[in-house]
Amino acid sequence: MQTEMNRQEDVVEISLMDLFWSVLRHWRSIIVGILICGMLLGGYFGYSEYKDRIDAKLVKQRQTTYEEALKTYEIKKADLERKLANLEEISARQQFYQENALMLQIDQYNVYIRMLSYYVNTGYEIIPELYYQNPNYTAVIATSYKSAIDRIKVDSIIATEESPDLTGRNPNGGAKKLIQTSGDTASGILTIKIYGDTQERVEQIYAAVAETLSAQKELLNQAIGEHSLELISDESYVDVDTDFGSIQTTFEDKVSSTEEEIENTKEELDKLKKPVDKTPTKKTIIKKTVKFGALGLLLGLFVMALFYLVHVIIQDKLNSVEDIRKRYTAPVLGVYTGGNSLKTKLDRFFAKKLGVTDSKSKEEQLDYICSNIRFYLKDGKKLLLVGNCEMEKLNSLKEELSSLLEGVEIKAGGNVNENPQAMDALREEAAVICVEKWTTTANREIRHELKTVQASGNQNLGYIVVS
Repeated sequence: MQTEMNRQEDVVEISLMDLFWSVLRHWRSIIVGILICGMLLGGYFGYSEYKDRIDAKLVKQRQTTYEEALKTYEIKKADLERKLANLEEISARQQFYQENALMLQIDQYNVYIRMLSYYVNTGYEIIPELYYQNPNYTAVIATSYKSAIDRIKVDSIIATEESPDLTGRNPNGGAKKLIQTSGDTASGILTIKIYGDTQERVEQIYAAVAETLSAQKELLNQAIGEHSLELISDESYVDVDTDFGSIQTTFEDKVSSTEEEIENTKEELDKLKKPVDKTPTKKTIIKKTVKFGALGLLLGLFVMALFYLVHVIIQDKLNSVEDIRKRYTAPVLGVYTGGNSLKTKLDRFFAKKLGVTDSKSKEEQLDYICSNIRFYLKDGKKLLLVGNCEMEKLNSLKEELSSLLEGVEIKAGGNVNENPQAMDALREEAAVICVEKWTTTANREIRHELKTVQASGNQNLGYIVVS
């Protein structure tokens, strides 16, 4: 038996729900602690904000800082908005050019080409004795033709209703690559290479080239002298030119880069926060007081709950009826409140969760206790009431039970942990009922009492919980 008792003392199950309701049973103190903590924290920060508001030096310093920050913000915002507007304009031009520019639509593997070679003949002859008086203008004339061809605005030439003139909008240098000039101008050789997406487009551009050559010849005849422009080679073919693919890829990269820069600028604008004047006002004082007051309430709830949790665990008092059933072998014969009603509905609610209820009348409580005593006492005729409660409580309970249990001799022994008369009463052979006071009796006292009763050899009939 002693070994069993030691095992029970070593292994104690703690019910989390019992702990929870035992903590909430102190709801008045918890609410007071929450309110005090909320008022202290809210009042402290509210008063600090108020002091900042009436400090003229601090207010001026904050105002200066705010004005400087606001000025920096407005400059930064204007720069970003201006940058964004420029980027969006560039993006619109790129989009327009991408949809309409012939350079970006030519298939690099099917390029139509017409290559023409011309010879500039000025009839120049070398006369040794008149070398300085007889200059050769062949290179000058050939270079002039080349320059005239290079100045042709191809975008305006190929413009139609479907392909608009991109001369003034081209972000990639125009369609100049559609006409390329080369050759040995010193010897009067000029080569012109025309590119297009179709043969018709090539002929369209060639017409402008031929017109330009004719007009330039007339000007040069007047300015320099008579000469001839002879066509020595003319061929048309379809070829591969990967330069167009490179141009298209480079342009796509530019478009992607512009779009990415637009997104980055927008993101930077979104992240740009307008500075706030941190000078305290009545509104900010109230707001800060309420904010930290609410935090104080939460902190107070945590502190008070933790305090009472530790308090309940350390005190280890009789908090629930179910706790007796788990810790000790004897049954609970009943709960006796003596008709004393708890103060509030909350008190009654928490007490009910812990197994103590005053919903039954005094007579109903006693009747239930007596029924359990008869069941466990069987043919026994003597009862001894001991317990860790006031002697008056034991005597009162003895009188109540004696009137209901006829033929049973009931004696109030007292507290066996403190009262020598109670120890003497245990020497007599009688069934023992332990009367324990709810929320007052410590479990260590009950354990010591139980050991004493078991050592006496008397039957431990069970427990009655009183309030």
